[in-house]
Amino acid sequence: MKHALYYVRPVIAATDSRVDYDILSQAREFHDEGDHLKAIHAYIDFLDPDFRKMYGNKMGTKFVIPHGSIIVNIEVRDDWFYVWADFLNIPEQGKIAMLRQVAELNSGRLMLARFVMHEGKLRIEYHCPVEHTHPDKLVSLFRNICYVGDKYDDEFCTQFGATRVYEPQIRPYSQEEVKRVYDAFKLTSAKAIEDAAQSIKDRNLGEAWAQISMAFSQFEFYALPKGSLEAECEDALEALDEDLPIPERVAIATKKLEEMMARPMEEFAKDLYYTQNLTPLKGNATMQTLQEYFEDVVDVCKQAMDANDYPYVTTRFSHLIYKIYNLFEVSPAIHTLFSNVLEEVSNKPVQEAAQKLFGLGISIMNGDIDLDDYEPEEGGSSPSSEGADHGVDLEAMQQAMAEAMQKGDMQEYMRLAMEMQQAMQQHYNS
Repeated sequence: MKHALYYVRPVIAATDSRVDYDILSQAREFHDEGDHLKAIHAYIDFLDPDFRKMYGNKMGTKFVIPHGSIIVNIEVRDDWFYVWADFLNIPEQGKIAMLRQVAELNSGRLMLARFVMHEGKLRIEYHCPVEHTHPDKLVSLFRNICYVGDKYDDEFCTQFGATRVYEPQIRPYSQEEVKRVYDAFKLTSAKAIEDAAQSIKDRNLGEAWAQISMAFSQFEFYALPKGSLEAECEDALEALDEDLPIPERVAIATKKLEEMMARPMEEFAKDLYYTQNLTPLKGNATMQTLQEYFEDVVDVCKQAMDANDYPYVTTRFSHLIYKIYNLFEVSPAIHTLFSNVLEEVSNKPVQEAAQKLFGLGISIMNGDIDLDDYEPEEGGSSPSSEGADHGVDLEAMQQAMAEAMQKGDMQEYMRLAMEMQQAMQQHYNS
């Protein structure tokens, strides 16, 4: 490895996230005070301050929120809390094999919620008394439901012939963005394959493993792929952790990358789109998180710097940063901190890159970084769910969504929800 990774600007900046952890703290306080409905409202506001207005009834006791190809229903009734989401239509052929895997998910992937049969459909549901709805529990519950919904809908449709109850409302990337992502994937993957092959030849097996791993985690960082493309990346990253000799794992991952690189751009474009999301599927990274993850890497890289092993240092720190992006929701401030350094060392000689990346690690461990210095500048007053002028006729769109729901036309409901989210997002970014 002679040069650091290329930096590729992500399709969505971290600043686009509307999750607010200060509101989650308020939700915890409301719950501890025994005001459970107010705590549930605050939890929903934590996800997005407009969700209650967009998707809730006037009493604030029922919410119908799209997420990908599912619609998550939340209802508070008679001091009980109910959540359900119709997942897939069960096929006649392949039914037994599919339900066998569903049973495995019930005892494995799903934590609190469970799959149940409901009117010929596979449904995810959960209920409990309202006093058992601590906000941290809701964070885990909804992440788990949405993770399973995202991961297994494509898989069950492909393997067993199941069909979606609702087709996800998507907004494809522009042709220019697809081409940028596609070209970047070929560039970054070719470099990863070349670097890993050289590291295998030099018997630097740990570096080879990290270099080929970064091809997938970096792609997920800048492209945010969906559907089968995302699943392939996640499966490849899991396979790299299997109990096999490292050269064999690297060879398998290299073959997967080469297969993906050989696909035409039109195939890639099918899984490059924006969609509606209820909740982030990852935990939030803090400065404490960074220090915990950087500690061991800084220690081993100090020895490598003393030995002038710049390829090792560059590989370890680059891999760590993209691993953090892969595992956590990264705040705007941390994203700015990371992206500034990654862009600065992009394709630079490893000696220069190693010095800057090691300097970042030392600054993080010494507590020299104030994340407030990396917060993006506010562009006017922050949007609020209380009386904000979004440039969107919210009342008219809500009325249309209510009419669609009353007719039972949930596909139209999802279409209108996507249209409203898109209009509001454009307002926030303007």
